[in-house]
Amino acid sequence: MALTLTQGVDHVFPRSRRARESEPAKLRLLNGFELARGRRPITLPMSGQRLVAFLALTDRLALRGYVAGTLWPEASEEHAAASLRSGLWRLHQLVPDLVSCTL
Repeated sequence: MALTLTQGVDHVFPRSRRARESEPAKLRLLNGFELARGRRPITLPMSGQRLVAFLALTDRLALRGYVAGTLWPEASEEHAAASLRSGLWRLHQLVPDLVSCTL
């Protein structure tokens, strides 16, 4: 299983019909975290910001185990995987088409 940003930094990787119909998200990481769609800012919790920033900087498919282990290095493998699942679920509730998960 792998993860990638559906819409990355100033470029778009449409993965669904909904993603093609919506405006691309813009991410800025200099001088803080700023995510917006059009002129509307998107507010994410810190855990969501960490996940989105990590995937944007990775700029390729990333295996779930690698993402979980990198973002939660002190946690057990099971706890890190659960934290990633929870983070992805919360992120999907706020911005449904931002992250793409593949099997």
